[in-house]
Amino acid sequence: MKIYNVLQYGAKGDGVTNDAFAIQHAIDDCAKNGGGRVVLPSGKVYYSDSVRLRANVDLHIQKGARLKATGNIDGYIRPNKLINDPKTALIGNPVTGKPSFVFIYAYEADNCTISG
Repeated sequence: MKIYNVLQYGAKGDGVTNDAFAIQHAIDDCAKNGGGRVVLPSGKVYYSDSVRLRANVDLHIQKGARLKATGNIDGYIRPNKLINDPKTALIGNPVTGKPSFVFIYAYEADNCTISG
């Protein structure tokens, strides 16, 4: 299994820097190359906006590592915005009518996992 270390993609893991770009870049590379494991190494706090999992990717959070969501809602994926139904795209969640936001998104991502 091929390993993709988010630190090699520019993640800081300092609990302050938004590491979303580095994490997403590692996930995208992993998927583009047929899949594998994206590793968040231990001893660090990864602060991030939404990330989108891809097919055949295992997002692995090592023991002692933490993945924390940012408080900036502008960096989050709104899944209903991606749906082609204008009614749900405008109002948000079709059940509650409230906008929905996701931290980890895995639409059309067969065989993806989160481990650790």
